[in-house]
Amino acid sequence: MINITKEAADKIKVALANNPDLLARITIRKGGCAGTILALDLGKKEESDCIVESSGIPFSVSKETIPFLDDISIYIQNSLGSEIIIKNNSAKKTCKCGKSFCTEKLL
Repeated sequence: MINITKEAADKIKVALANNPDLLARITIRKGGCAGTILALDLGKKEESDCIVESSGIPFSVSKETIPFLDDISIYIQNSLGSEIIIKNNSAKKTCKCGKSFCTEKLL
């Protein structure tokens, strides 16, 4: 399940309104301090993607990412600027900044 704050949902909706041919796309990648990153980009739906809706936003989700959607949170982190963060709440280990995680599920 995707939990998303109102502030993050509003920011994503504005980005989508400015790019009507694109979708919010969630993918999983190797990287970061803990080994795995969930990324949110604007992009085209891939043939094997699923559409998952949350807060009125259709997210295109890669098939490799589906097992990691059980309990994620999308929120805005404000420091010197604002950044959209995806946190995997069911991760076994995360890095200090919360952007990457380690899990028993292998990519």
